[in-house]
Amino acid sequence: MSVQVSTPIYRKKGVFYKDSVWTQPFTDQAAARVLWRQKHGEPFVDVIKRWASGFVFLFLIGGCIAFWNFTEKQGWRSHDQLARVSASEWAQGEYKSCATSVHPDDIYLVCDDATNPTAIKVFKVRFYGESKTDKNRWNCRKLEGDPAISCEKMKLAK
Repeated sequence: MSVQVSTPIYRKKGVFYKDSVWTQPFTDQAAARVLWRQKHGEPFVDVIKRWASGFVFLFLIGGCIAFWNFTEKQGWRSHDQLARVSASEWAQGEYKSCATSVHPDDIYLVCDDATNPTAIKVFKVRFYGESKTDKNRWNCRKLEGDPAISCEKMKLAK
């Protein structure tokens, strides 16, 4: 017997039957499921599951974005940015203590309390930590190549 729209159908515990006393299951349960949905619509539980899976997916995406931002703030991953650097003589491989000053369009990296405005140069700086906030302290090293400077955010003593 083929499954048609006029075929009577009954459901018990997810199994589709041809009779109301649940003794003759359909041999083709997939076709019976299609017939059930044509006659009765999608079960409410399936609708809820689909909505719940959508919310879980959105929650996971939001969690991934939050975790990505958290890793940047903690300095677990780096980001490169052009910065105006003010520093006295600085040899390759040498470490200096620096501080950032953030302006609307620029980041200023001031090292060794160098305040001579004629010594300001623009470099690509690799920051390990959030660089978009003002007055952060950094331990920076002059590199050979690109980026020219690498800075790790200093942890403040509590």
